[in-house]
Amino acid sequence: MATTSFPQSPFCVRQMTLTDIPAVIELQLHTFPGKPPWEAGQLEHHVSVFPEGQLVVSDPAGRILARAVR
Repeated sequence: MATTSFPQSPFCVRQMTLTDIPAVIELQLHTFPGKPPWEAGQLEHHVSVFPEGQLVVSDPAGRILARAVR
């Protein structure tokens, strides 16, 4: 899947990569306080088994703002 951007939006929807995992875990800690986040190994497995279904949204600075599974 190619990176998707919209001319009117500064955000980017793209496939999650292994380098995104620490940011995704940090996002989960803030989004769901008190609940344990996915472990790095679990997220690595998701990326390896179904990479096209693991999506992130990043801002112009490259910070991960959201994660979605399709």
